[in-house]
Amino acid sequence: FEPAGVLTLRVPMPAQMFPDTGHVRSLQENLVMRLSALPGVTTASATTALPLSAGASQTTVGIPGAPGNTGDEDRDRPLIDHVGVRPGYVEALGMRLLEGSGFMPRVSGDLEIMIDHTLAEYFFPNGGALGALRALRAAMKPPAEGDQT
Repeated sequence: FEPAGVLTLRVPMPAQMFPDTGHVRSLQENLVMRLSALPGVTTASATTALPLSAGASQTTVGIPGAPGNTGDEDRDRPLIDHVGVRPGYVEALGMRLLEGSGFMPRVSGDLEIMIDHTLAEYFFPNGGALGALRALRAAMKPPAEGDQT
């Protein structure tokens, strides 16, 4: 990612002020819309954790049928960082995608996935991660609305 020209801020959302995910989602959408309208702002987005910060959730992940699987269940389920993002995240951070596209506005129940180069090479050493991740998406439970920030 390219940190030059990126401004970040943290917006606390205490449960007593935002009792459900609808309130959280509404505030986030409103903030992104207002920030996007400011002069000089080219892209605005939101995330649950900034890159290289300690705020990411972690989980193990496996991709059934991936060519890089070894048959060793522990080795085939590496620990990964799990970060929720809003549309515009990839563009706001100046990330360079090797395949695919940035995140789109979410349709109810849909889950989009982006993996880094290291994980793509681990599971797909001969390439072809794009499209093959459908199995992973089907195996993952979509986050609650408030989790995709």
